Amino acid sequence: MEFKPIKYMEWMKTRGKTQYDLCPSGVSNLSLKELGIDFEDLEIFGENSYGYPPLIQAIADRYKVQQDNVMLSVGTSHALFMVCALLLNGGDEVLVEKPAYEPLWAVAKAFGGRIIRLDRVYERRYAFNLDDLEKHLSENVKFILLTNLHNPSGVSLSPSILKDMAGIAKKKGVFLVVDEVYLGLSLQEESSAFPGLNQDYPEMSWLGFSGKTSIQPLSQGACSKVLSTFV
Repeated sequence: MEFKPIKYMEWMKTRGKTQYDLCPSGVSNLSLKELGIDFEDLEIFGENSYGYPPLIQAIADRYKVQQDNVMLSVGTSHALFMVCALLLNGGDEVLVEKPAYEPLWAVAKAFGGRIIRLDRVYERRYAFNLDDLEKHLSENVKFILLTNLHNPSGVSLSPSILKDMAGIAKKKGVFLVVDEVYLGLSLQEESSAFPGLNQDYPEMSWLGFSGKTSIQPLSQGACSKVLSTFV
């Protein structure tokens, strides 16, 4: 396994200070004092064997799944790492949207995945061509990897499009992996399509990423509905 440096991420982390910094995805760091937290009120122990139970319950309620189908992670990148470690073997192919957030495909490639790109072009307002999607799904493709909101364009995918993609994935016997880390930043009312799809396709192969906290360097992510046969 070889993880090659992602140059623009290195630049982002080592660049000089600027007045208006558009690189981070969170908010400015805050001290406990600025957050109004008293150490006497801060509990740092408790049941946490497989994650903080109230958080797991909240995520399960949001996505309408059982608590056993929720796996917490240290941010969405960690969730993606776990998905690739779980699903990929040498020679497996991963169908990844293009353009894409580089770590999205770099992690899959480091685990030995052969990356196949699926174009989202400006002229179609970054919409997917479903016929093109189906043509790319060979017997070697293990999962489809995409973002909603799309990173970098910010375009959202409608529940109907995601349902169509889920149907194609199910027919071909592949997983559909959706990174929803920025869905909450939409200027329109957006909600995850996962609960509806989960009800329509209770046996469907789907993995959803559920965001992260906004205060850096703290980060919390999750995978929703890791199929029980793989846990």
